[in-house]
Amino acid sequence: MNSTYGGVAIIAKHDMEGTEILNSTTSEFIAASFNTSSTKKPIIIGCLYRPTDNNLDYTSNLCQEIRNLHSQYRNNIIWIGGDANLPDIDWTTDTLIGHQYSIQINETLINTYKPPVNN
Repeated sequence: MNSTYGGVAIIAKHDMEGTEILNSTTSEFIAASFNTSSTKKPIIIGCLYRPTDNNLDYTSNLCQEIRNLHSQYRNNIIWIGGDANLPDIDWTTDTLIGHQYSIQINETLINTYKPPVNN
């Protein structure tokens, strides 16, 4: 993605073979697949960046990319890291503790990570 932000990267030791599986064109989000000897399926590692603005469209696109990745690799272990720039969220309780960014942006990201409720 061409952007004015800092960019994202997944960097691994020379003896770890990773394959890029996603390089978003709508947000700063990438993912790679790594084979390990301890798991039957590859581990998926993603890296994201959400700029420090109130752009709900950007956040929505980023969250849709995360959901798509999870949907496509449902049976794999997926680790996602990076900088979401959302200090308003208490990630241990998935609740809002501040108001630096809009409620919609915060809730969009919180709801992306919540597992579906089975009735």
